[in-house]
Amino acid sequence: MLKTIFNPKNFILWGLLCVAANLILTFALPYDGDQSFWVGWIGQLQEGGFGNFQGNYPPLYVFWLWIVGKVHLLFGIGVDKTFFLKFMCLWPVYFAHLALVQIVYGVIKNRKLPDWLRHVILGFTALNPALLAGGAIWGQVDLVPLIFVVCSILLITNPKYIMWASLFYVLSLLAKFQMIMFLPVFGGLFIRHYRVSWKGLPIALAGVIVVLFPYFWENNLGNMLSNAYVNSTSQYPYSTFNAANLWMLLQGNAVPENLSFLGNSNSGLGFLLAPKWLGKILFTVFSVFVLVAALRCHGPRRAFQLATWNAFAFFVLLPGMHERYLLYVVPPALLWFAYAPRRGWVWAVTVSLLASINILLINGIKGDALWPYLSFLVLLAFLFSCIPLFSNRLWLWMIAKIQKIPSWKGLPYGTLTLILLAMLGYLGYSMRPSSVTLEDNQILLYQCKTISLKQGFKTPQIGFSVDGKNLSVGGRQFLAGIGSHAPSSLVFEVPPLAETLSIGVGVDDEAEQGNVIFRIFVDEKMVWESRPVRGGKAAQFVSVSLHEAKLLRLETDTNGPDFYDHADWLNPVITLQKHSQKP
Repeated sequence: MLKTIFNPKNFILWGLLCVAANLILTFALPYDGDQSFWVGWIGQLQEGGFGNFQGNYPPLYVFWLWIVGKVHLLFGIGVDKTFFLKFMCLWPVYFAHLALVQIVYGVIKNRKLPDWLRHVILGFTALNPALLAGGAIWGQVDLVPLIFVVCSILLITNPKYIMWASLFYVLSLLAKFQMIMFLPVFGGLFIRHYRVSWKGLPIALAGVIVVLFPYFWENNLGNMLSNAYVNSTSQYPYSTFNAANLWMLLQGNAVPENLSFLGNSNSGLGFLLAPKWLGKILFTVFSVFVLVAALRCHGPRRAFQLATWNAFAFFVLLPGMHERYLLYVVPPALLWFAYAPRRGWVWAVTVSLLASINILLINGIKGDALWPYLSFLVLLAFLFSCIPLFSNRLWLWMIAKIQKIPSWKGLPYGTLTLILLAMLGYLGYSMRPSSVTLEDNQILLYQCKTISLKQGFKTPQIGFSVDGKNLSVGGRQFLAGIGSHAPSSLVFEVPPLAETLSIGVGVDDEAEQGNVIFRIFVDEKMVWESRPVRGGKAAQFVSVSLHEAKLLRLETDTNGPDFYDHADWLNPVITLQKHSQKP
């Protein structure tokens, strides 16, 4: 099996590494703003289905958000900006990236290329920094419509399967309207092969009907189309929004797109000098040249070259671009690289590096949850490197055993599916909300008389975090507790005949970078103190005696700066003597 795995004519090795890279980098912190959109839209789908959906996202991916909402309901997990949400939303991206690796493998497997070059092409696709930064790290799904575009170009250049090409291109538009940037290429190829390509239009129409039918059935089709394809274009009326393109260079970031960089845009035809119009004119002219070239295109190599150029022009010339939209150049550039390694590698490497830098400027690789996995990989690499050094016989024995394992070309897909299902079961079980079932002689702490609640920022929240969201620590939600912000001091009167306090502590997931010390005082005597508690860690639970106590004080202290110190007291249960009455 070892020879099969490392054979560059088989994509098993790089497929598995693609799976591993995506899953590990999912533990990085996502872009918070986009996670807020997922939360809101899934909530709409849970409450009223497709008829209640008011988001400005195209319809195809919304089906997966509907499934994500159902999974949350299945496990009883509230929809919030948690790792579980990011993990579930990225399932289509995992398979799309793996499919891209297999498509590239299909292009190069029968070509006369040296083995090292096959590995480079597959490796650069599987571990592409831009695709990982925009997907697994950021938490976005742009690769999903892009895989439809790649398939549509491959199909329309293949006479055997050309009738399916229109369906895939239409599906890309139904997943992300920005895929209109590839219309000059696809349209030119469609016209070139019109004698056959038109036969795919009924199939494409059927696909559109299937995707749009749930919205039509629930009387929300017009509203959905308006939000996704009309109103969304004016959501960010800036010449550029964190996108390193022509307008960033000329005007700077987040400048209104109706301001001309050459002076007054209100006189005569001066409005045409504003990015809103000038950018569209420039891109239209460029696209016309691409369309003409596509009409004379003779194969997929040239088609992906043209797709790379037009996607690049889309990002550089048009106003209203976001940082992630340079990512759209990467998949066609990777296919160009596969078809023409000597010429395409420059573009593939250039756009991948530029796209990854632009994305990471906005949402870099961060998150304490990544450290254990990185540490494990470093340790594993070190141990494997030591085996042949200390025992070459052991190394040869391991290789011989691996070679006896039967290989399977679908191993990457099977591995990804099994890991996703296993993670779903584990996360669904471990992250289910923690509730408190009180015995007859138990009460919640905040049912006692409150003496004082003091903290340095905002006010304590009963049953919610300090920002008013669901209490969540270590990825698990808690239905009972107090959300505070260090430094804080929460003082309560202890009821008569109280015996013990059981309570959990942790930094809320809404501020993963927090660093807090928790203390418990009984009658002004400190009875417990935590070690520094950092964000992203599971809750710690402790039990202290309240026998004959009168006052209880819960104190949090900053362990350094007080940024992100959202300190939660979780499931605070006071147990009374068996025959006592609740206050």
